[in-house]
Parts: sequence; C-alpha cells; structure tokens
Amino acid sequence: MVFTRVVGRYRRAAIYRLLLLNYGRAQRWYWELRTPDLHRHWGEDRADFTVLSDILGRYHPQSVLDLGCGTGRLFPLYKEAGIRKVLGVDIAGRALGIASRLYPGVPTQRVRAEKLRTHERFDMVVINRVLQHLLPENLPAALDRVTSIGSNAIYINEIGKSDTANLTGARYMFEHDYVPMLAARGWCLSEQGEIPGSRQTYLLFTPMPGRVRRVEGEVVQARGLASVRPMLRPIGRPLNRLIFNGTRLRLRWIYLREDIDGVQGELRHLRSGHADALRQFDAQIARDAMIVGPLSIVNARTDFSNLTIGPKTHVGSEVFIDLADHVTIEEGATISMRVCIISHLDVGRGPMANERPRQTGEVTIGAGAFIGAGAIILHGVTIGPGAVVPAGAVVHKDVAGGSIVTRSGMSRSAFLRSGAAR
Repeated sequence: MVFTRVVGRYRRAAIYRLLLLNYGRAQRWYWELRTPDLHRHWGEDRADFTVLSDILGRYHPQSVLDLGCGTGRLFPLYKEAGIRKVLGVDIAGRALGIASRLYPGVPTQRVRAEKLRTHERFDMVVINRVLQHLLPENLPAALDRVTSIGSNAIYINEIGKSDTANLTGARYMFEHDYVPMLAARGWCLSEQGEIPGSRQTYLLFTPMPGRVRRVEGEVVQARGLASVRPMLRPIGRPLNRLIFNGTRLRLRWIYLREDIDGVQGELRHLRSGHADALRQFDAQIARDAMIVGPLSIVNARTDFSNLTIGPKTHVGSEVFIDLADHVTIEEGATISMRVCIISHLDVGRGPMANERPRQTGEVTIGAGAFIGAGAIILHGVTIGPGAVVPAGAVVHKDVAGGSIVTRSGMSRSAFLRSGAAR
C-alpha cells in the first residue's frame, strides 16, 4: 500500500514536470490536474483565515473579487463577513465545478488573470496564491486588470518563493516585486506581514491619494461638461420639438393603420415621451406627471380615455396597466417599477365561464399613496390616500387611507428595507 502511494505520487510529479517544460501554454492543464489534491488538503490549511477575516472586519467591503478562488475555499469566510456580492475567478474548470456544487449562489468565471474582463467594480480584490504562478511577461496585464476593477483594497497572499519546481510538490513559482509595480498604477502598500504558523506572507494595497485626486479630476471634468448644457438648450428645444412631432405623426399613422392595438404595442418600445403619446389618444395626464417608461398598456378599446394620471405622480419603468375599466392615479402617488394594475377578470371560454362571467372594476390609487416594486393591484380595488403597498404584494380588496398592507411575516421595518425603490 505504501509502495503504491509513493509510486503514484512520483508518477503525478513526473506528469507535472512534463507540463512545466512549457508552463505558459500548459498552465491550465497543470491546475486541472492539481485540483483534487488541492481540494483535499485545503481544509487543513486555514492559517490565512484569521488574517483575512481581520482585514475584512476592518475594511467592511460589500463586494469582493476572489482571483484564483479554486474550489471556493474562502467563500464561507466572505459569507461570515456579510459580503453581499462575490465573484470567483479561476482557470481550472474542475475547481470551479466543485465550487459551484458547494456554493451554488456564488457566480464564477473561468478565465486567466491577465485576460480578466468585467465591467463591475469591487470594494476588495483578494488574490490568494495566484500571482506568483504567473509568468513575468503576463503579470503586468494581470495587474492592469486588477487595479482597474478594485476600488478600495487589494489583498495579495504568497507562499514561500522559488524559481524552480520541486519533484513531489511540483510548485512553479516566480518572485515578483509588487510594491513598485502597483505604485506605478496608483496603489500604495498599507500593510504587510507574515501569516502565523505558515510560510505565507500577505500584502495589502490601498489607493494612493494622487489616484483619488485623479478620480476627482474626472468628476470635475464631468461637471464642466454639465455647465455647457445651458448653452445647448436654445438648440436642443427646437430639435426636441421636431423629434416629438415626428413621433406624433408616426403614432397617428400607426393608429390609422392598426387601430389602438398598434399604438399599445408602440408604447412598449418608446424611449421617452410616453405622457405626450398617451395624451394625444385622450388620456388625462397632468403636465408635471413623470412616466419613466417603457410602459405596457393593454385592453384599451378605441383610445386611452380610461386612464387618468394626476399631477406630481411618478410611474416607474416597465409598469403594466390594463384599461378594460377606468384606472385613476391621483396627485402625488408613486407607482414603482414593474407594478401591474389589472382592471378586469376573464376566465376565458372554458367551463368556468358559466360560474365566473367576465368582471371589470375601476382601480383608484389615492393621493400620495405608494405602490412598491412588482406589486399587483386587482380589479375593483381602491387604495386610499397615503396608503402603502409593499413590493411584491397582491392587493385584492380596498385599502384604507394611511394604512400599510403587510405581507405574511413582514414587519413595517422590513418593508422599509425591502420595497421602497421606485
């Protein structure tokens, strides 16, 4: 048994050595082979957990990019620290497969460090035993990617350095001096030390003040562009009227060609001007009402006269309104994104039609009422002035003015945390 284990160990080492003859091209295969061994022993190696946990507790990042995440060894630590968004990156597909099985809620990405591409920014980038394995010619590109993604801190953890591979462990590591390389990219070394009980060292980088000033300079430049807007208004207003006149003519042609059904379909694709489009087909829309759009209108008979939206109202994006009966949104009411307002019930022409004939009922949203994102308001419902409907609620009966509709298990404080985004 011992002889078999020793032979197997040296056989794996021989394969690793063959791959390392051209490490740059075979790097992915090398880590695919090492995945089972690493995953088997990583549970025993937790020396860096204490240091990283302390850093996470001091910096309080809300998002972390784990570069070289492997099988998700650090994911439980992020969860314990209350980090909301984590992205794991590795080049070994087998490792990411294990991570996805163990932690299905954490997204992962299979890509090399020097080819990492993402439009998101992360409060902290954790690089755990990765950069020392990169070829020197690939390291600058990897650091460019990392420094463009990180915003507050970059944590680098390295094992004992060596420029050759040993026979049994087959480690293949390069010695890199990160301080000047990251300094050239606007990051300074703020903390370093040894991880107790191990041969590992850690480095923590934070943005230089000069880097922050450059970011502020970009903000100032953006404000400078905003100062040009008043000069463009004399040109923009007539151009705006010309564009909207073209939209009006197009909508009238669609109405003549396809009736109100064609206009309803067109409203789903308009990028702006929803209130103006509704007014020309007899909807009562106040001048200071805000409709973000896109907007879905269905079941209008020949026009939009069943819709009334009062002054100082807000209608969010992707709101769905059924105009089989009157829908009235009174002054100061807020309709959040993806709210459904349904003014009829029709079970179709099946067997239930005899028991439940078609019903319609006017829907009224009182003055100053708030409807949370994704809520559904059914036919015949009146929501009183100042009432609050939380996100995702289904309202099938009248709501008294000033009251709060509570879902099962939802307190008022939970509502305030969950549903108030418009």
